[in-house]
Amino acid sequence: MDELERSVILSATAVGTVVAIAVRLVQLIIARARGRAFGYATGWRATTWWALGFGGVALAVIGMWSIGIIVLPFALGACGFAAWRGRAMPEAAIGAALGTGALCLFIVLINLGYRPCGVGPVRVPAGVSYHCGGMNGAPWLPPAIVLVIAGVIGEVILQRNFGVGGPRSTGPA
Repeated sequence: MDELERSVILSATAVGTVVAIAVRLVQLIIARARGRAFGYATGWRATTWWALGFGGVALAVIGMWSIGIIVLPFALGACGFAAWRGRAMPEAAIGAALGTGALCLFIVLINLGYRPCGVGPVRVPAGVSYHCGGMNGAPWLPPAIVLVIAGVIGEVILQRNFGVGGPRSTGPA
């Protein structure tokens, strides 16, 4: 795993966790003021919301010097929405794995046509096109596979052990 992959995974997890904690604190304050707890989604619905948020944060980190600054507010908003309307644990952890893994898998898929350039000049007959270069997506494949499989297995175990959506909680009073 190279430095960019490591920074994407760690940054997505850190930013998403901070946003989730901040929104959860606001949720607790409002619940206390209202005198009743929030009801929120569990299971695949909440996991999907978290996956979109964490995937967006990972995309913002990867594209930090290009589209990342534009994507980041939307990604933080998605994490905030997930924290507001979905259960935080274990769906956030599962969503972090799925969202970041899906983005890594997307990077692999868009770089399938990678062809390394040879050393020295290349002689090409007339009328034949030649291209080389691009980004090698192969190093992104192992973390993508591990993260997506871990997320899917985590959600399946959660649903098998606790029923659809896992143990229900209406949150703190």
